[in-house]
Amino acid sequence: MQNTKNSKEVQGTGTAQEQMLFEFNSATKELFTNFELDFIKPNYEVMIYGWIYSENCNASFPNERADIYFFNRQFLEFLTEVSTGTSDVKTFINFVDGWDLESSIKRLFEVYDGYLHGEDADDKNIRINCIWLYDQLKIYFKTIYEIYQSHRAELKLTA
Repeated sequence: MQNTKNSKEVQGTGTAQEQMLFEFNSATKELFTNFELDFIKPNYEVMIYGWIYSENCNASFPNERADIYFFNRQFLEFLTEVSTGTSDVKTFINFVDGWDLESSIKRLFEVYDGYLHGEDADDKNIRINCIWLYDQLKIYFKTIYEIYQSHRAELKLTA
């Protein structure tokens, strides 16, 4: 992946991997145009920790709790790598390939919903930030997942 803050994008005309990289970088650039990592990371962590201390987390089965936590932690690490330009195509494929869209969005929602119903959701500014961030992360995840799915068959042929 490229550091989206100071990279020039040229639409890939060659391999499926190049085209996928172009589309991914475009989606990532759009996300980080709206948010800086300094905004995403603390607000996402607030949602994760708010969920941990919520009744929603305690009501989940242990395996489900682990899946929700692992997905959200991995997504945050992935966003960190992408925003700093330290990820590559393999990082992107490995992240997206490990999850299905419906359950991933559900895991993201569980953290968001748990935070909103927790005691820590009283700060109006953080609450507004988390609501906006959740919507943007959901759109971003759906976009990168669809990018991967649209190129998946071609990638397997050229791999």
